[in-house]
Amino acid sequence: QFSAVAKFAGTTMPTQPTFTWSVSGGGTISSSGLLTSNGSGGSYTVTATATLGGAPVSGSAPVTVATL
Repeated sequence: QFSAVAKFAGTTMPTQPTFTWSVSGGGTISSSGLLTSNGSGGSYTVTATATLGGAPVSGSAPVTVATL
């Protein structure tokens, strides 16, 4: 489960924007940030995007899924 927090100059914004989630490398991610792998291990990149001041702003996180 991923989460995102918008900050301005290091301070958490009092009103949080709506984030849109995406994942590359396979798998799926829900609108609430829950990553589901495609059933095999691998490297993924999860990205949260929000529109702030009319411009898209995003942050990404790498994640590795291992199969047992």
